[in-house]
Amino acid sequence: MPTFLTLGMPRPDGHRPLLDGLLVTAHADDVALTDGLDAATASDTLAVLVHAGPGFVASAADGAGVLRVLAATVAALRGDDVRVAWTAPDAARVAAVPDPAAHALREVLLAIVVPAVPGVEQATVELAALGVS
Repeated sequence: MPTFLTLGMPRPDGHRPLLDGLLVTAHADDVALTDGLDAATASDTLAVLVHAGPGFVASAADGAGVLRVLAATVAALRGDDVRVAWTAPDAARVAAVPDPAAHALREVLLAIVVPAVPGVEQATVELAALGVS
């Protein structure tokens, strides 16, 4: 059974971390984006997902996959090159997301599902090593 990864990015006091509190129950049918897609498919999928509906749930195999999903979603919202963000995600850019962009991201990216192994803890450790917490 998958577990859900919620992430937070450091913000000054009073600011809500990027993905804080977004733990949701999702079934396999609810996952709209997986980190195993090729860059073109991910880009096309995100072009629709970030501008339609009540938000989406993504899945990732590990911390690197979570970073890929975050970087590409940020790029899609900003109008940046999603394919580049998908193939070469920039942890520093994700960690530096300003509050308005973090709010927009939280509205469209509801949760990231990670498998029980390696699990939320390991993915969190991997992301922290990249400066995303």
